Amino acid sequence: MADWDPEIDSPAVVAIIGAGPIGIEAALYARFLGYEVLLIDHGKVAGNVLKWGHMRMFSPFRHNSTSLGLAALAAQDSAYRPPAADALLTGADYANDYLVPLAKTDLIYDGVHVHSRILSISRIQSQRDDDTPGEERAGDEFRILIDSRSRGLWSARADIVIDTTGNQSSWRGLAPGGGAVLALPETMEQVQSAWIDVNGKQADVVRGKEVLLVGSGVTAASTAIAIQEMIVSNPGTTLTWVTLPDENGKPSVRTPMARVQGGMSQEIGRIAELGNRLLEGRTPGVVPIAAWGVERIDRAESGKLTATMLTGFEETLARTCDVVLSATGGKPQWDFVEGLRIQRCGETDAPVGVAKLLKEHKELDEIRWSGDSLMTTEPNYYVLGAKSFGLRNDFSLQIGFSQIRALFALIGGRSDLDLYARASKF
Repeated sequence: MADWDPEIDSPAVVAIIGAGPIGIEAALYARFLGYEVLLIDHGKVAGNVLKWGHMRMFSPFRHNSTSLGLAALAAQDSAYRPPAADALLTGADYANDYLVPLAKTDLIYDGVHVHSRILSISRIQSQRDDDTPGEERAGDEFRILIDSRSRGLWSARADIVIDTTGNQSSWRGLAPGGGAVLALPETMEQVQSAWIDVNGKQADVVRGKEVLLVGSGVTAASTAIAIQEMIVSNPGTTLTWVTLPDENGKPSVRTPMARVQGGMSQEIGRIAELGNRLLEGRTPGVVPIAAWGVERIDRAESGKLTATMLTGFEETLARTCDVVLSATGGKPQWDFVEGLRIQRCGETDAPVGVAKLLKEHKELDEIRWSGDSLMTTEPNYYVLGAKSFGLRNDFSLQIGFSQIRALFALIGGRSDLDLYARASKF
């Protein structure tokens, strides 16, 4: 048992870091309960969703929205009409038709701070390495240092912090075993995220280029499918697609079963099927390679890159390309909480409470989220959303909404508190 009481009555200040789907929904939930909310993001509202705005979501709108959110939008504007419940929206449509309007509602808008990067979160009095008891530490306010485009440096205080910053893009997994690629920094500048609009605004990144794509999941498959469409209309474009080998040593698309729960199976299955067709090696302009990762990247004076893949213990294969696209996932950022005591799982980099729960349940739909599992080793600091899963890639927004409900039941001291159930009755 924790040596501190998580129950905090309103009014109290809740700082929510990250204005994505989970951050916005958590802010709304907190405001309905009477808490004062600061919703802080280093970019703009739903900025990360808009980065992949050209791509369709894997689940229908009804699984990516809440009864509370829809009720708030209807109360704000009687003319508001939500997307169809079964619609597979693009990221841009989801952001513009749901998330951004939600952040602009009267309940949330005054507490939104965009283009505001969190530099550090600490306590006012307690140090990370002191022997302050949990209950005393829980009563000490958080100090949040923020670098804002509009205000410059400023600090805020909060009674509760909810971290929904998600997983940030990185080149994790590009090299064998998830290590760092042997390459100069200026060479790595030619490595880009695969979340690009290949057939839209960022078409010039790949049009007429030799592209090397690294990744085994549905993101990589989606990008590969789009590039193959580009190849048909622009024969000068070529694609080398590098995936991890399957049990037979062949390249293949990996789709963890947990990702196909909650209505996502049809769309993920479609993408995986099309991706695996490309990996059969019979599609003109597409070369599949099974490798453990990219060992090194060298750049010639011409600007061309040579990527050397490790295909066996002693075997390598080199390919020349103009650009490398990475679809190897992201990782949590913890640098701004160095002043806090947050223990994390060494395997997944997730908070220990959630990591333990995930390890105990192979099937995510078996989990009944409770506030206790969301408690971290830092009193009143909570991690929700994809970041709570660490390096795992099977998080879904439905899980995030369940986390929100469980967290505020804990904070409110009422196990039966469920604003989603209440809102659905109206």
